[in-house]
Amino acid sequence: MAAPHQLPFEKPVYELESQLAKLESEAQPGPATLESIRRMRVEVAQLTRELYENLDPWQIVQVSRHPERPQTADYIELVFDEFVELHGDKAFGDDRALITGFAKIDGRKVMLVGHQKGRTLKERNECLYGCAHPEGYRKAMAKMEMASRFGLPIVCLIDTPGAYPGIGAEERGQAYNIAVNLRDMSTLEVPIVCVVIGEGGSGGALGIGIGDHIAVLQNAYYSVISPEGCAGILWKHSKHADKAAKALRFTSKDLMELGVIDEVVPEPLGGAHRNHRQMATTLKGFLVDSLQKLESIEKSELVERRYQRFRRIGVFDEGAVSAWIGHRTVRSDCDEKPIETPLSWQSAGLTIEQRLPEARKSCWIPAVPKWKTTDCQRRFMRLKTPFRGRLRATISTAAFEVEHSEFVRHIGPTKRHASIKCGGRARNDDGQQEHRVLRKITVEKPERQSSHFSHTCNVR
Repeated sequence: MAAPHQLPFEKPVYELESQLAKLESEAQPGPATLESIRRMRVEVAQLTRELYENLDPWQIVQVSRHPERPQTADYIELVFDEFVELHGDKAFGDDRALITGFAKIDGRKVMLVGHQKGRTLKERNECLYGCAHPEGYRKAMAKMEMASRFGLPIVCLIDTPGAYPGIGAEERGQAYNIAVNLRDMSTLEVPIVCVVIGEGGSGGALGIGIGDHIAVLQNAYYSVISPEGCAGILWKHSKHADKAAKALRFTSKDLMELGVIDEVVPEPLGGAHRNHRQMATTLKGFLVDSLQKLESIEKSELVERRYQRFRRIGVFDEGAVSAWIGHRTVRSDCDEKPIETPLSWQSAGLTIEQRLPEARKSCWIPAVPKWKTTDCQRRFMRLKTPFRGRLRATISTAAFEVEHSEFVRHIGPTKRHASIKCGGRARNDDGQQEHRVLRKITVEKPERQSSHFSHTCNVR
């Protein structure tokens, strides 16, 4: 039997288990040996519990990717009583990264849709580690529409790092097919239960993730991007994936606090990869309870609740912005010192929708005086095509920052100006480049342009 795959933080547990196995293998253990076995079992369980109750986000990602973690094919065998697989999208081919078919759970007929990563090297090459192609999402949507016509509930098991990013997938409309799934799943008049059983990365997960009840296994993650992808964008290297995992806040605990998911499904001690049957039993109980609750809801109410559920995701913190706007700083063409001018509606208890019209009337957002312009600004003022896709400009410096840039973003400009966000590098006393910074500058907009524009450029 092959040795189990060991995660770095699990080594102390496996060392204790190895010692325990040696003691248990003795032919005729004495009383002292039996007592040592009992104490060591307690110690192993306690250490495992302590480790898994205090996992950091990157360790949770490692657990969710464990090669022995149960996949959709395993849950089909352990959770569902019957399963008949349905193949193909009737247009291009059959994507093995997504499994679809009729299933029966506790006497209830459902449509099952789930990602499959594969166990062996051959399976993984066929399934591409759970990264689906456009034909996979078309297949999934077609089967879900069939389930809706027959009045069958839908169960989606999500386990993918993201949709397949290859050229062929993009040429066949990867983003379009995911968008179609988001649109059409939101209108299906049958209960939809979605469970993230491992990785839930990017649009690949969301392509089958629009449901009435969303759950995540305790040691799974659900994110807009994989940690490596985020690290490559922000830190230019995937070695910073642990930082990205912490910043993304995609663990089950964080998702519950943010209101992104409805429930966390507990895993066995030491993770789902340690006890497939116990995990399958827990998941089956969750699915049966969720389907039973959703089946009593009227179709029209079900669709409306699903729509409102996703509309509620995300919060807007208006407190800090309102306080800043209430005592804003404005600068005129001739005044050198900023003037503090509290707005009349600050103490009136008005909502932000009621404040904005008055703020637009009472606030003056000045353009930058011509005599204060710098080389950086003059270069931008000479640009003739700011709305074209390829805006190229080389800027020596970003000379100053305008204090009302945040106010402009929230209230809207009332003077002719253009807000340009520039990225540069700060320098220390020795002239060495230290870190990347963002600056906002406001420059006078040419008369021929009639609307607000924003571009991002590199300052060198």
